[in-house]
Amino acid sequence: MLALGVLLCGAQAARTPSDYRSDLHQAAAAEVASLAARGQVEEAMALGKRFQIRVEPSSAVLYELGLLHNQLGQTSEALDHYDRALVMDPDNAAARYDRGELLLGQGEIERARADLEAAARLRADHWAAHYRLAQLAGHRRDSAALEAHLMASLRNGFDLQTLLADPIWRQWAVDPELGPPIAGLIVVYGDESILEQLRSPQ
Repeated sequence: MLALGVLLCGAQAARTPSDYRSDLHQAAAAEVASLAARGQVEEAMALGKRFQIRVEPSSAVLYELGLLHNQLGQTSEALDHYDRALVMDPDNAAARYDRGELLLGQGEIERARADLEAAARLRADHWAAHYRLAQLAGHRRDSAALEAHLMASLRNGFDLQTLLADPIWRQWAVDPELGPPIAGLIVVYGDESILEQLRSPQ
C-alpha cells in the first residue's frame, strides 16, 4: 500500500537524493488528496500528519492538508497550513493562490494581491490568478491593469460567461473608465451577446 510504503521509507528520506525526496513528497500528497476525494477525511488528515512527523515536513503535503481544511470551511486551519507550506516552499503556486483567495475573502487586499501576483508569475499558463488580479484592478479603478490581467486570463482559458455571475462586472461594463477595455476584450475574444447581457439592467 502506498501510504504504508511512504512511511516505511521515512527513515531514509534525509539520506536520499533530492529528486527521490521530491517524488516521495508528491506521492504522499497524492495519497492524501486521493483519500480526501473518496471522502475519507480522517484518514487523509492522519496520513498527512504522520508523514510530517515520521518522515519530514513537506510543502506538498501541507498544501493538501490546507486544501482539505479549506474545503471543510475551516479557514484558520487552512491558512495555517498554507502559511507553513509557503515557509518551506515560497514557490508553491497552489498554496499561493488558495491563500490569496482566503485573504481576499477576509478583506486583506494587499496580502491577497501579493499572493495572487506570485501565483500568476509561477503559473503564467493558468487563468485563475490573472482573473482575480483583474478584479482587484477594477476595485482600485486601474483600467490598464484590469485589461492586462483579463487578457492574460482569456489567453489561458478563461470563459467570459463567468463575468455574468458577478454583479460587479455589470457595474464595470457601463463604467466610463472601466467599461471600454472590458467591451474591447469581449468583442475580440468572445460574443457580443455577453456584453449586451452585462450592460442590460437586472
